Amino acid sequence: MTNKSIGMTQVRRIIQLKADGLSKLKISALLHLHRSTLDNYLSRIASSSKSSAELLLLSDEQLVRLVYPEVFIAQSDARIEGLKESFPYYIHELTRPGVTRFTLWEEYRAADPGGYSYSQFCEHFARHQKHNHATMHLTHRAGEYLQVDFAGKQLHYIDIQTAEIIACPVLVCALPYSGYTYV
Repeated sequence: MTNKSIGMTQVRRIIQLKADGLSKLKISALLHLHRSTLDNYLSRIASSSKSSAELLLLSDEQLVRLVYPEVFIAQSDARIEGLKESFPYYIHELTRPGVTRFTLWEEYRAADPGGYSYSQFCEHFARHQKHNHATMHLTHRAGEYLQVDFAGKQLHYIDIQTAEIIACPVLVCALPYSGYTYV
């Protein structure tokens, strides 16, 4: 994996091997690091403008600050609390025909104009559903069951001779073993 984080022992070993004059290819082979990861660490080390001896005398904390200058600290977002309170309502609303995540997001943004964008709204909602949704794996034998259900709202078509609008239900059948679906 490229650009993965490595420990300070390996950073010190990179400094020592580079000071000994080894090539990047040999260092990456010895330390089992990808070349782009090694290049990334070597550029960070070179940007310090310190000699190899000075770098090796630094404590681990000082070396961490040098190699990882931007430590990301997660900050809580006040918007998420308001959104989390609305999730039970959104889950209930999604059971209604014609309601989509997009319509729920539009409702959310109307109530909170400074709220999350649609992609972040969907991300937080998916995490909530995954965390709070129990699933179970069922095994099926071939040809044993047929699952049948009527799907949502009825469809309509127009009779050409009478110009009458005729409603027709949509029947959905699925074979659970194979996943074949019939409408």
